[in-house]
Amino acid sequence: MANTSTEPNPEPLPSPRTATIANRASLTTGTRTSACAVLIGLCVGSLAGVAMAEISPVSGASCLPAVGGAVGGLLGLMRLRRVLWGMGFSVAICVLMIAYTPLVPWLVSTPPRSDLLEPADAVVALGAGTHSDGSLVCHSRDRSLHAIELLREGYAKELVLPVARDSWAPAVREQMANLGLSFPVDEPGPVANTHDEATVVAELARQHGWRRVILVTNAWHMPRAAATFKRAGVDVLRAPCSDSCADMVHPTSMSDHFRAFGCWLHETIGYRVYRARGWAD
Repeated sequence: MANTSTEPNPEPLPSPRTATIANRASLTTGTRTSACAVLIGLCVGSLAGVAMAEISPVSGASCLPAVGGAVGGLLGLMRLRRVLWGMGFSVAICVLMIAYTPLVPWLVSTPPRSDLLEPADAVVALGAGTHSDGSLVCHSRDRSLHAIELLREGYAKELVLPVARDSWAPAVREQMANLGLSFPVDEPGPVANTHDEATVVAELARQHGWRRVILVTNAWHMPRAAATFKRAGVDVLRAPCSDSCADMVHPTSMSDHFRAFGCWLHETIGYRVYRARGWAD
C-alpha cells in the first residue's frame, strides 16, 4: 500500500559554516549595541557630572564629570538602558530649568540681612581656599578685600583669618601692603568648615576678652555663618561682601544661574544639617 503521509519534510540543518557566520553576526550586533550603550552612558554621565560641577561651590567638584562618565558607562555596560535614558532625561530637564527659567532668580531674590556697623574688637573673614600657587580664589579675595576695607575705615584694628590646610594670610598681607596698610593678623585653626571657624574664633574671643566682632563672608553664606557663630557664643555684626565670581543678586547668564543655584542648594542643605547637629540657631 502506497505511503500517503502528508507530514512536511524536515528542513535541512544549516551547515557548520552557515551557523558560524550567524553566530559571528549575532556577536557583532551585540557588541555594537553594548558599545553604543556604553558610549551613550559615558556622554550622559559626563553631562550630569559637568552640571553637578557647575552647581557645586566646593573644591574637588572638577572630578564629577569623570565620576559621572564612569557611572554612565557602567550602566551602559550592564544594559540598564531604561535607567540610562531616565537619567539623561532628568539631567536635561534640570539643566533647562536651572539655566533658562526664572527659578534661580526667584530662589535668590531675598538678600541676606546686614547689620549697621559699629566699632568692634576685630574683623573676622572666613576663608574659601587658595590656589596651588598660594593666590586667593575669588571668594577668598572678595572677603579679604572687604575685611581690609573695614579695617581701613576704622571699624577694628585686628584681622582674624581662620586657617584650614594652607594659610591665606601671606596673600592677604600682600593685599594690605599693596594698599599701603598694615594690621595685625590672627590665624586660629586648623579648621575644616564653618562650625570649626566659629569654634576657634569663640576661643580666641574668650582669650582676648572680645565682646563683638565683624563677620565677613559672601552674602549667600552669611545666614548659616552668622547663626553658627551665634550658637558658638560669638556676638557678630554681619558685613556681607559682594561676589566677583558671578552675579548672585540678579543672575542672567547661564553660568550665573548655575553658580547661584549651586550656592543656594549648598547653603540650604548645609543650614538644615547644622541645625540638626545643634551647630546653628
